Amino acid sequence: MNTIVKLSVLVAMVMVLVCSGCRKKADSTTPVAEETTAIADANAASVSWVTDFEMAKKKAADEGKDLFINFTGSDWCGWCIRLDKEVFRQKLFASEAPTRFVFVKIDFPRQTSLPAALKKQNDQLAQEYQVQGFPTIILADATGKTYAQTGYQEGGPMAYLQHLAELRMQRPAK
Repeated sequence: MNTIVKLSVLVAMVMVLVCSGCRKKADSTTPVAEETTAIADANAASVSWVTDFEMAKKKAADEGKDLFINFTGSDWCGWCIRLDKEVFRQKLFASEAPTRFVFVKIDFPRQTSLPAALKKQNDQLAQEYQVQGFPTIILADATGKTYAQTGYQEGGPMAYLQHLAELRMQRPAK
């Protein structure tokens, strides 16, 4: 019986570690941000990230697209780095996903500091969208109203695109 209790405690501890992902740091000093950042790999795949949330909403409204809001710890969160490498930097994702989304990067880096206004915006958005860990991906309409939330998914760009298509079916009818 004692072995069963010990094993149960061990399994519970492992589950907590695995499920916790990258947790948001209460007073995180966050990343470097520019108005728009292009991420490219050796194969010239790129997704254009907007860091100004109001600009992103306007762009989404003008282009008839949804918002893909990426809450990330780009320089320290292992799952965020994997998602970027395995999905966002892949040609298939970079060519298909921008037809439906404007990409918004809400970054919380630890190696660099953000300009004060950007840090304030990012902190407010993390609170507004109730972000508890990283990566958190919010899918929203052009006004910023959430219709789905996700994070890292295994399987590469094709699987992620299929996952996003399923999530987009949750969108309210226009």
